[in-house]
Amino acid sequence: MNTNKLLVGALLGGVAYFFIGWVLYGIIFKSTMESMMAASAASVTRSNADMDFVALIIGNLVAGFLLAYIFERWAGIRTFKGGLIGGATVGFLIALSYDSVMLATTTLLTWGGVILDSVIYAVMGGLVGGVIGWWLGYKR
Repeated sequence: MNTNKLLVGALLGGVAYFFIGWVLYGIIFKSTMESMMAASAASVTRSNADMDFVALIIGNLVAGFLLAYIFERWAGIRTFKGGLIGGATVGFLIALSYDSVMLATTTLLTWGGVILDSVIYAVMGGLVGGVIGWWLGYKR
């Protein structure tokens, strides 16, 4: 396992997660996602001014590391296409799992929100996975 490739891939993935998430969740699907939250959860979304960016950055870096580690250590993914497919699959399964448990145990989501969030996160995971897969195969 190439530790330098892993760490740079994780960093690239974290940065990509941050910006792609901002575009998808913060701009394109912002009002749609808010409309798919349960009525009791309408006030839980933070405003941009109240956002905890340290936690957001940590979360994105950890997500980038997760994909980079899976690709580098176990899956041997070294191409954009392989990363796209692997990232979309992992992203969809993680989001569907987490969101389904949240639906079952809280009043934050509806089934529509679970499905939409899982699809959005699959798109994010695919794009980020593509970047990571490309990096892991670059000059190898």
